[in-house]
Amino acid sequence: MKIYENIIIGNFLFGLGWALNAKNPSGSIGCAINMLQQTPADKLLGDLMVGFKGVVRLIEFKREGADMTKELAKHSLLSKAVASADLARISREVHWYLEAGATEESLNSRIVPYLEAFDSDDYTQSMSSFIQELADEVVNPKNLYTNEQVAEYLHWLRMTQGSGRIGSGGLLLVADQNGTLRYLPMRDLMDLSLTHELWLSQEHEHSRQQLAHELQMDMKMKQSKGMTYGR
Repeated sequence: MKIYENIIIGNFLFGLGWALNAKNPSGSIGCAINMLQQTPADKLLGDLMVGFKGVVRLIEFKREGADMTKELAKHSLLSKAVASADLARISREVHWYLEAGATEESLNSRIVPYLEAFDSDDYTQSMSSFIQELADEVVNPKNLYTNEQVAEYLHWLRMTQGSGRIGSGGLLLVADQNGTLRYLPMRDLMDLSLTHELWLSQEHEHSRQQLAHELQMDMKMKQSKGMTYGR
């Protein structure tokens, strides 16, 4: 059964949001979701880059049976570059390949680090389990890499794919436990450190506003009681 990559990506993102809400119902989450498919950044990076505090994933999505000619060339160049720069470990942590094929009964997927994308054809991991593992890491970061290491890897990835430019900003989303969503534009979607700084500043501002509101409500209650007692 034919199923397009953008349909897979849409369901992946919805599933990730659902899993994060289930695993972190009482806390805030800050994230930058960059859907890059069919943009200039697609060739330079991949289809989807998601960034959370302490967690980054760059994912290439493919449907089963798609033409892999360009992807094989990209993979070959990157593999050589990563080996020469000793970046294989960070690549296997942040850069992933997800190939999916649908039947009448189920969605089958092969999800592996991008460097291992063409090592075998085995469909060994479900998309739902991959989402659950990612959500677990977002809620409880393992801190296996720094923003600087990820930025260095993404720089090497872009270098292997030519001299094009990303040419786009991004959006930072902060969602709190009440379901309130706040968006903040980012000038450069590649600035991972800025993403976290903005998340922290948004959290600080939200906490400050919440405290001010609580103090204001407390004052009103005290004033109301004072008026009652004075009658």
